[in-house]
Amino acid sequence: VYRPTYSVYALALKASTPSPVAPEYGDEKAAKAGDEGADKAGDKAGDKGSDKPADSAKDAKGKDAKAGDYAATTLLGRCKAGHLWVEADLVRLPTEQLIDGVIERHRQFGAEAWAIETNQFQELLAVQFAARARLLGMPLPVVPVVNTVNKQVRIRRLGPYLAQQVLHFRDTPGTRLLVEQLREFPEGKYDDGCDSLEMNLRVMIDLYNGRQQPARPTRARA
Repeated sequence: VYRPTYSVYALALKASTPSPVAPEYGDEKAAKAGDEGADKAGDKAGDKGSDKPADSAKDAKGKDAKAGDYAATTLLGRCKAGHLWVEADLVRLPTEQLIDGVIERHRQFGAEAWAIETNQFQELLAVQFAARARLLGMPLPVVPVVNTVNKQVRIRRLGPYLAQQVLHFRDTPGTRLLVEQLREFPEGKYDDGCDSLEMNLRVMIDLYNGRQQPARPTRARA
């Protein structure tokens, strides 16, 4: 199977639902905040006559959420030829397993940036990742992303890249599921993978453009 040599590599996580911080993954203060936040979200849902969990994609959790959403991790690599290669994992796992799985991905590929959405409760998830990574002695190059634009508007930004065939998708189960979501958007039931890919692309563009900045001139010493 062909795997290109990446000159820039980024990883992005779009988590589905907030989860209290387990003590072994974070500090007690964060765990308490996670418990209180989950309780408030449940109370708010009950007041409105709904039992759907709050999600983090829209005006910071609520409108764009769908029951049973995936936790979507996308890996995006830019090869020397300028092509962007995509690989995705779309799973439904307990928080602890999700954290260990994503950290293992980072261990395998050594992403230069690791983007995570930090809207509302998702910021607690970032705390868990940081705590677990410290425990393993493997710091993560985390890039917090706060999404303020409507999810459908964000995902539509992928259109030109798809039309010009700049994005190449590896043949894996998770990536095939991502492609299915892209084909069914915006009528499909799920779009977590699409959302993660768009967020990853933004981070990749920043990474690449940062590398292309000309060096600052230095003053010659007499």
